[in-house]
Amino acid sequence: MKLAYLAFFLLIVSCNSPQKTSGNTTFETNDLLVELKKSSTVNDAKALITNSGLTWDSLVFNNNNVRIALVKVPVNKRDFWLEKLRKSDEFASVNLNSSASLNNNEEVNIPLFKIKKTPCFGDCPVFEVSINETGKVTYKGIENVLVTGIQEFLLSDKEFNTLKEKLEKNNFSSFQKKYDNPKIMDLPSTFISYNGEQIEVRLWSDEVPTELIDVKEYVEGILLDKKFFE
Repeated sequence: MKLAYLAFFLLIVSCNSPQKTSGNTTFETNDLLVELKKSSTVNDAKALITNSGLTWDSLVFNNNNVRIALVKVPVNKRDFWLEKLRKSDEFASVNLNSSASLNNNEEVNIPLFKIKKTPCFGDCPVFEVSINETGKVTYKGIENVLVTGIQEFLLSDKEFNTLKEKLEKNNFSSFQKKYDNPKIMDLPSTFISYNGEQIEVRLWSDEVPTELIDVKEYVEGILLDKKFFE
């Protein structure tokens, strides 16, 4: 229902002209869909976008759990801003808005769950994986992995149902925002996002909730079976 409701709004938005005029110069823009974190306010997110020189178009989806805004970026800087906003960790997710895919009745890829692993001084695997509400997995291998680049596949019904059961047992809003020991320098971060909340874990100590460890290991186990990394 949420995806259908969002698609309805985006189809309306896609009818607008994707051009922006500055003086005598007209240049095309691309739309990005940014999902706000649960802890973020709309005003703070809008200020971040506008202070970056981008255009906050509108809040296209807003309910108690999900808030998604449409942001316009110059077409020649699309990939730059897509990557920069994703790396900023200010949003739960950042994705391209494809009106073409909507017109073909494809679902918007709004992540249900996401894991991002950052580099360390050694050979730590660096990758991102997101799973949307249909069970579609998008993996992006970056470095120190067996498979680099983007790979997509669907979870089986059993895998997806197991994942949802594990997620429903987790109250992400009750977890600490960060589990860390700043005295230890060479540790990669693992960012785990669900339901508008993001948790960063640098030190997997006894303080990290077992439920969080369980869902992280379950998803990584699926990727290990695919031999994306060791």
